[in-house]
Amino acid sequence: MIGEATQQDQEAPARPEDYDLFRFCLTGGLHSTRLWMPVLYYLARLHNCKSIVELGMNNGETTAFLVHAAMQNNGRVISVDIDRHAIERTEAHLRACGLYETGRVFLVNGDSKTWTPHSPIDLLFIDGDHSAAGLTGDWENWVPKVEPGGIVAVHDINDPIVAEALFRLVSDYKWEQVNFPGDVGMSILRRVA
Repeated sequence: MIGEATQQDQEAPARPEDYDLFRFCLTGGLHSTRLWMPVLYYLARLHNCKSIVELGMNNGETTAFLVHAAMQNNGRVISVDIDRHAIERTEAHLRACGLYETGRVFLVNGDSKTWTPHSPIDLLFIDGDHSAAGLTGDWENWVPKVEPGGIVAVHDINDPIVAEALFRLVSDYKWEQVNFPGDVGMSILRRVA
């Protein structure tokens, strides 16, 4: 029935700024890698991920998407990178987006293959050094913290080295897996058991 908006309609939580996710991108135009960022955002939102980890942050664009999802889920993001300049770029970008001061993000300067938190993980995004040893180290160090039902996203699977390493690694747990070949590729896995 068409008529006046009800009280419930007036209290709808969706706002236009919640859908303008590309505001978290740096200037320089839209490129295909940026199309993965909303996918990660919506996966985090859909699965109500509260404990999100990003390995490799580069300039903070993906970090911003993940922090925005964590804010809406009342969660947090831990982002780890060995490159202190990547952390400086990420902090600057998050400040420019108004996300750094939220208390929802922790930027860690460290080796993702040796440093891990003690708490379980709902969503793990691996975008590290793109080597077999790097992916294997990240996987062995972090994936055991991913809870059943949790998500692991691995970037750059179009690189044969990364794809071959991932193929060997997925046998350690039961997964539902979807691979997207576009751009540099992304594998999204949901831990079943």
